[in-house]
Amino acid sequence: LQFAGDASLALLNDMVNKVGTTVGETRSSLLVVGAHRTVDTESNPLLLKMLTQYEASGIINTTQIDLCGFELESLNEMVSDALCLPRRKTRSLAEVVHQKTLGIPLFVVEFLDALLTEKLLIHNSATGWGWDVDSIDLKKISSGVAALLACKLEQLPSQVLSAVKILSVLGSHIDRGVLEVVKKYDGSDGSTLIPSLYTAQREGLLDIAGPTFTFMHETIKLAAFNLIQVADRIPMMLRIVACLLPHCKQHEKETDAYLFTTVDIINIIGSQAVSKNLGQSRVFAQLNLNAGKKSTNFRTALDYFEAGISFLQGDYWNDQYELTLSLFEAAATANYSGGRHDQVAIQTNKIFSMARSFEDKFKSYCLYINVLAIGNTEKAMEQLYHLLKSLGEDINPNTINAPMAMVDFSSLKQMLGGARKDVLLQLPPMTDRNKLMAMKLMAMLVLYYHQQLTHLSGYFSCKMIRMSIQHGHCEDTVFALSVFACSTMNFLGDTNEAASLAKCALSMSRLYNSEQLIPRIYSRIYGGVLCFTQPMATSLPPMLKACRIAFARGTSEQSIFNTMIYVVRSLQSGKKIPLLLDEVKAFALKHNQLNHMGILQLCLAPVYKFLSSLSGITFDPSTLLPQLAVAPIHDVVQTALAKKETVYVRVAVVLGLGESLFLRDFANAYKIMTRYPKLFQMLDDRQQLRITEFEVTFIGGLLSFYWARETREPQWIQRGMNALAAFEDWSKLSPWDSLHRYH
Repeated sequence: LQFAGDASLALLNDMVNKVGTTVGETRSSLLVVGAHRTVDTESNPLLLKMLTQYEASGIINTTQIDLCGFELESLNEMVSDALCLPRRKTRSLAEVVHQKTLGIPLFVVEFLDALLTEKLLIHNSATGWGWDVDSIDLKKISSGVAALLACKLEQLPSQVLSAVKILSVLGSHIDRGVLEVVKKYDGSDGSTLIPSLYTAQREGLLDIAGPTFTFMHETIKLAAFNLIQVADRIPMMLRIVACLLPHCKQHEKETDAYLFTTVDIINIIGSQAVSKNLGQSRVFAQLNLNAGKKSTNFRTALDYFEAGISFLQGDYWNDQYELTLSLFEAAATANYSGGRHDQVAIQTNKIFSMARSFEDKFKSYCLYINVLAIGNTEKAMEQLYHLLKSLGEDINPNTINAPMAMVDFSSLKQMLGGARKDVLLQLPPMTDRNKLMAMKLMAMLVLYYHQQLTHLSGYFSCKMIRMSIQHGHCEDTVFALSVFACSTMNFLGDTNEAASLAKCALSMSRLYNSEQLIPRIYSRIYGGVLCFTQPMATSLPPMLKACRIAFARGTSEQSIFNTMIYVVRSLQSGKKIPLLLDEVKAFALKHNQLNHMGILQLCLAPVYKFLSSLSGITFDPSTLLPQLAVAPIHDVVQTALAKKETVYVRVAVVLGLGESLFLRDFANAYKIMTRYPKLFQMLDDRQQLRITEFEVTFIGGLLSFYWARETREPQWIQRGMNALAAFEDWSKLSPWDSLHRYH
């Protein structure tokens, strides 16, 4: 009843007041059963007035029944009876249930149901009921219990309530070290803060695990914060921030807890509260920039960067140029990672108009080109060549043909052959700013040309390595070396040298922030080279690691490419179908959140359809992947071909062909092979077959033997024999896979 509106209560009051009246010869009677929380009644004056009138009435009989929660012993008896176990065995479970529900019957039933659903309470036919108290203790209390606990706040002793208010300002999970720093914020000795919080723990408001103090529910934290007088909030938070500021050193990892706590409080204070203090505003903007850079989640990082921009005051592009440029660059990067391309355009345009030099605009140029490439790769590459010309690298791609590239590949391979590649590890760091920027632009060209599967991807990787030999190494040198290892495998067919180059790239990556490089190089090193020279299953963990880091860092192009390579190699390695289907669904969820429809349509949906056809495992048709899997693959492929995304097209076509093969739909398989003849023309020449074309060779070879039997045409026989000869050679590279996976 405490939630009933005035109209509902008025109707109920009118009905109750008719009790005792006589209609004709019949005396009216009415039984009303109502329930309300006594702690909430005062917030509804009309309900309180009605209840008071009923109790004072001589006509209306009222009976009040107070419902309290179970005491621990009673609750243990109930749990014991329900589970058919002795009370001594259920005591530990009853204790944690009582703590989480206050013993209130409704919440007890809900909590036990949740334990069953989440498999925290499990029945075994041999041993009976079992549970893990530690796991259950980690489960959050319900919002209903939290609301009741929040009502207890004002009943706490003043010192305890004051301590809980301080904790509510600091956040939901606070380290004891932070509490020690702020305990004297109000000029007191702070000796009562920690003991008072332990008292709050005993009241069920907090959980204390080791050095971490945590509110049992966000509702309790919010209620405690709201008990701080509005006029006192900002002064209180500013004093707490003043205590924390000396501990927010940017480059010391152990101070991160202080930094994030401080910045979260600063952002609650808001820019308007400090708008007249330019020095303080600048400090707060810088701290937001620091927190955003240290954040491991690009969405959280974006919140920090945008908050930092809000603290910029006055003519900040002139007065605080470096800080302003850094904040706008960081915000644009985070927006790009989150797929908010309209915001990227706004922020990069602002940088283009306000930045003082080409170098200051460079990061924004790269972001702008990445966004441009999503819709039109050709225009993006035109911009890259234009920028390269500004840096003294005037390159005309139309003058670089495949034979020229092959000569360059062979020349560089010979230069780095054997132990001679160790010269790369002995190079000094690259210091020429123009060359560093040129390396970055060429790395982007490598990425775009790789999508098209052209010789230019390898050509530019060679050019980057030669530039590094002349001017020193940088992170992009490692990337170029990993791509050149793939080119050595793909174009030159030298598996041993490719593996040696890949391992050299791994060694060089240790000179840099390896986590930042992992998404750029692991899919090429492990997914493009080493997976063919060692058991393929051993290459999957590093590739999966690259996927996770790419998602965490918000690098769209890398998360897409790493996903595709990992899923294809997982399929090729013979991973169990139910496990792979679960992974495909998880990848689909992530890419759908980031609006990466290309990878969904061209890779994940075809893989889903292929695996479902093989295994007979199906899922809820309302989910994303089944809907995409029934879409006409030809339409999707044509769109990708128009954008020259050949690498993704090949995956989609080969998967469609594989599904037709295993379903013995040879008519559809023939239609696919004849519709996309360029993807399979390599089968006509044994010398063109590379192990990186494993799937095309395997499926195309099987189908060629089928059609050779059906038609007796020489071209199909030759294609099948070429594929068979290729597999005989490849089996020597990784004997274990050949024996256990492909035999």
